[in-house]
Amino acid sequence: PVLPAWLWWCGLALMLAGLMVPILAVAVPPLADYPNHLARGFVLAFGAADPVLGRIFVAQWGLIPNLATDLILPPLMHVLPPLAAGRVMVALAVLLPVTGAIALSRAGFRRRSLWQLGAGFVAYNTVLLLGMLNFQLAVGVALWGAASWIAIGRRHPIRAVPVGAGFALLAFLCHLFGFALFALLIGCSELAAILRHGLGSAAARRYAVGRAMAVAVALAGPVALYLASPLAGTGGVVAWQTLHNKLFLLLVPVLGYSRRVSFAVALALLAVLLVWLLRGRLRVLRLAWLALPALLLLYVVLPVGAKGGYWIDTRIPVLLGFLVFAVVMPRALGRREAIAVTLVLSVLFAGRMAYLTSVWLGSAQDIADVRQVLAAVEPGTRVLTVEASPVLHPPGRLVLPASRIVAGLGMPPAYWHFGAFALIDRRAFWSDAFALAGQQPLRMRPPYDASGDGGAGPPFDYTALGPYADAATAPDPASYLAGWPAKFDYVLLLNAELAPDLAELLPQRLALLDRHGIAALFRVRP
Repeated sequence: PVLPAWLWWCGLALMLAGLMVPILAVAVPPLADYPNHLARGFVLAFGAADPVLGRIFVAQWGLIPNLATDLILPPLMHVLPPLAAGRVMVALAVLLPVTGAIALSRAGFRRRSLWQLGAGFVAYNTVLLLGMLNFQLAVGVALWGAASWIAIGRRHPIRAVPVGAGFALLAFLCHLFGFALFALLIGCSELAAILRHGLGSAAARRYAVGRAMAVAVALAGPVALYLASPLAGTGGVVAWQTLHNKLFLLLVPVLGYSRRVSFAVALALLAVLLVWLLRGRLRVLRLAWLALPALLLLYVVLPVGAKGGYWIDTRIPVLLGFLVFAVVMPRALGRREAIAVTLVLSVLFAGRMAYLTSVWLGSAQDIADVRQVLAAVEPGTRVLTVEASPVLHPPGRLVLPASRIVAGLGMPPAYWHFGAFALIDRRAFWSDAFALAGQQPLRMRPPYDASGDGGAGPPFDYTALGPYADAATAPDPASYLAGWPAKFDYVLLLNAELAPDLAELLPQRLALLDRHGIAALFRVRP
């Protein structure tokens, strides 16, 4: 049956409204890296004019293919309060790739389908929950760029080149993965067209050369910028996933805080696709026969960590998840089947968003507790953030909120970067500030640069405070933690419920000032 346009638009509006519910429900979305991005945006917006922040950080812009939040957040913070600006940023990161996937499907198939709206299932993927907003925004730019390339190129091939070049540059500035996805999609689109025309005639060969040159021109600028950027020569440790993790993390597009909810969504979507495939009810864009295998191959060969970054291969399933709703579409479905599938997936989507919203609401108390204990911190002081790791200190019968552990996998706990509120609320320095050369446009000034590693690693467990107190006998003398009593004024302990007898924690070095729920604050004794 032909889908009425009004029904599709109503479905789109309801899906997008559902995606906004968690963001509207909380003041601070509990995305792992998000507080750190928010704090950096605050410094870039106000640091140069602030006498306290100005002596802690200095902006240092460069060719960094990872700048989406740094370009968008500071201007927003000049018109909105910081937390409101941050939520607008998160909303963009949620909506842009979803609508981009829908736009790509519309450009490729030239028709509407309720299946396209299923892209909403992928919006709150594991990578977004890790707080990788630049990546998510770049994926949206890439999908919208590929949709524009196809739609414009169909009628005006020459006009598609400058439009594509603009999207390529924007995707590159947002995040390198976005540029790579855009390049893959338009490259596969043009290669599919070349293969369809063949190379048997002179005209067909001229067509092939012309399309290849169009892609090369559109991508040339960002390629040159990357080769000139610091990231091109960045080294670092290369880390690999186990085969078990590789297979399990294929669920990343729909993997959230509950495995049961995630498995239910994944199984429902997979079952629908398999049934349609076996019955010959799936249409597939030509570019997909090239792009999807290429992404799967990349997922197999990419490491999880390299060039100072992490969760590299984990991002590929997210791309595959969005593309499932962009490059395939059901056809010739009966009315009853279409209604049944729509109802089942709609119920699953609503249930998943309701559960995610409840988890986010549960995080509000943790954030309030952290901000309350930090109220004693003076501007310009230095705060060392440590944690009581749930791996090293099992909670036993204590039930920790679901929001603290991203996706329930033992992945980076969402509270790791709560120390950023020391800057946002108190204009103080904290040890995990993101300020890595080649990755963020921010640098720490002396002497603060000795009190952090630019956010290169997770917080130390609080049991490391004893061994690292004396710089001369520290296990790693090069670590910023070595000799910490001379480098910090306060210690913020996160996941504090798992640390017993806090009043007796290094009493010669620390004085317990305040403790509320997840957080405890100590003053470093002189």
